[in-house]
Amino acid sequence: MEVGDLHKVWEIHALKRKPDEPAARALLDRVAKQVQPIMRRRKWRVKVLSEFS
Repeated sequence: MEVGDLHKVWEIHALKRKPDEPAARALLDRVAKQVQPIMRRRKWRVKVLSEFS
């Protein structure tokens, strides 16, 4: 594993009982990718990024 891979979102969970789960997961994926440069700079890690109602 590369050092750059440590500072990121490790898992993404969308609510499974909602009808638009694929769209929610896609949105969470985009958010995780957008904040990755900030997380690398600050040396932050997020184990689970999840949707809530």
